[in-house]
Amino acid sequence: MGPRRSKKPSDKQTSSAPRSDVTMFVDRSLGKFAVAGSLRSAGYPIACHDDHFKDDTPDDDWLALVGEKQWVALSADKNIRHKADLLEAVIAHKVRIVFLTSGQLSGVAQSALFSRCGRRIQDTLMSGHPPVAYGLTKDGKLSKLSLARYSVSSRKRHGR
Repeated sequence: MGPRRSKKPSDKQTSSAPRSDVTMFVDRSLGKFAVAGSLRSAGYPIACHDDHFKDDTPDDDWLALVGEKQWVALSADKNIRHKADLLEAVIAHKVRIVFLTSGQLSGVAQSALFSRCGRRIQDTLMSGHPPVAYGLTKDGKLSKLSLARYSVSSRKRHGR
């Protein structure tokens, strides 16, 4: 009898190859070319903000499309992370989203980070039910962000 193997998901060896069944939506906050081009070159299915919307399109509009299409959104937009009404839109539209938490990265560094972490982002965000939000650090650490405090029902219970 051979050695016992753990059945914990963290112990599974996962492929680093892009999943073809998970489209990543690149928000305009990440620029028009570097991140999208890098991910596309690496084989990830990509949808870009500017391919679907005008520059001044309200965030709620693209969040609705991302939720409807069940895409994974990539963003560096601090407004979405910190404004309750936009986080409520993430919840209402059942969006899966990753926020880049460091605003001090060049386009080249952002591209390298998202390309390096792309498969893990796809697997992590698709492993549960939406809505879900994660932060991505410049070191590649994914951390789940709480959306509970932004839900309308939660805000009503707490008198907000």
